[in-house]
Amino acid sequence: MIGRALAVGTVLLVGLLSSAALSSGSAGELPGSIDFVGRNLVATARGTFHAWRITHAKLDLEDPSQSMVDVEIDVASLDTGIDRRDRHLRTEDFFDVEKFPLAKVRAHSPVKTGQSEGLPVYDVKLDLEIHGHRKTVTAQVVVTASDPIEIRGEVVLDRNDFGIGEPRSRFNPMSIRNEVPVTFTARLDAGETTAAAESSE
Repeated sequence: MIGRALAVGTVLLVGLLSSAALSSGSAGELPGSIDFVGRNLVATARGTFHAWRITHAKLDLEDPSQSMVDVEIDVASLDTGIDRRDRHLRTEDFFDVEKFPLAKVRAHSPVKTGQSEGLPVYDVKLDLEIHGHRKTVTAQVVVTASDPIEIRGEVVLDRNDFGIGEPRSRFNPMSIRNEVPVTFTARLDAGETTAAAESSE
């Protein structure tokens, strides 16, 4: 059960981070990381997705507001470290990957909101299409380097916004928290591409 929160967290944020696949590097190397956690009162679990495709990306350092990334995520590539749980998450009880094989994300409209330890901080909009539901959320991103661009960030996601699992019950200690905190890092190349790029591991 706890895997449902983990998988939602990864799907929602991976669109922004998947732009890291545009960076130079050896085949199969993923220049970045995604960390997300799902909890109930008695257990904690972590997971990730192993496959995604960038269909369009533009990173503009001169005018960051013009930057954007379009991503498709292979939902069946979810991995929470327990095969039985992963198989269940792929069924119609949760993500129903037969009916909804892809999640789509557009990261756009970064707005500088201040500084953290002398580094610029941006709010980045994520337009999400997951499991037949659409929602826009905001991720906070810190730019830690500019050549190449390196970022770290965080966002809190609500699995109920996408119809994944039952809402948390305070009467059931096994009930999963609705909110999923996600932290991430990525290394990106400035520029533009319209050719599909893939990353998998």
